[in-house]
Amino acid sequence: MSDWYYYKNNKVEGPVDDDFIRSLIESQEITNDTLLWSKQIESWTPLSDIEHFKDKCEPPPLPKNYSSIGVQETITFIGYKDKDESVSSSPEETDKSDSAIAGKDTHIYQEVNWPRPWVRYFARMTDLFSFSLVGNFIFALVAPSSYYFIYYYIPELLFGVIMLFLWNFVEAFLLSTWGTTLGKWLLGTSVRDIRGNKLTYNAALSRSFQVWIKGLGLGIPIISFLTIINSYYKLTGKFGKTSWDFQGRYSVQHKKLNPIGVIMVIVINFAYIFFLNI
Repeated sequence: MSDWYYYKNNKVEGPVDDDFIRSLIESQEITNDTLLWSKQIESWTPLSDIEHFKDKCEPPPLPKNYSSIGVQETITFIGYKDKDESVSSSPEETDKSDSAIAGKDTHIYQEVNWPRPWVRYFARMTDLFSFSLVGNFIFALVAPSSYYFIYYYIPELLFGVIMLFLWNFVEAFLLSTWGTTLGKWLLGTSVRDIRGNKLTYNAALSRSFQVWIKGLGLGIPIISFLTIINSYYKLTGKFGKTSWDFQGRYSVQHKKLNPIGVIMVIVINFAYIFFLNI
């Protein structure tokens, strides 16, 4: 087993082992053009040129406009460019030395579909707000006396924690059957496992509970604020993943934002704010 380094999101990541590299290939988080290095090879080399991983490489190239379609949170090698020269069409036409990575005399041009923390945040808030609105409406309609008792005698904080707890089971069902939720769907986001399949119910439930604890701090205001900030820095940091997605090897996929979906998200959020002030 070798220690490998790979170049992603303008950073050198590693060291990681063979199995980790293979998992990145299977989840399409690195592509045939991703640059890798280990002690076995002399210089940074595209994945497709490394014999050790050729059995895992995908033969067909990605479409040129894949980033606008939104496949994964990935970075794709496009070519090198010496200063004042045109972009090379392939790595073989240029020097693949460490200076390409260090940025001494060359620049690297990529197509990038960055992690989108704010899209994910508003997708989750939309999910929670819509679930709260629908849940309150159904509860008030089916059991009005119990609803008004809870509304007037149960502290808002406790009620919010209970609603977040119940949402975990609903979200797990939606992710395991549809691969997305209302908020995620409106903002072009979905969740897949390492092979690109929908999560199983148990995997989705485990992920939802990790988000509830590590990402939302159980819904307790101060703790929630700190965990959200921590999740933001995880998502925009070294590996571009939250801890629960990294550990579970889940892939959060994004499509181009749809204006109608964005408008619907705004409407749901304002509807929730209106509901709180009734």
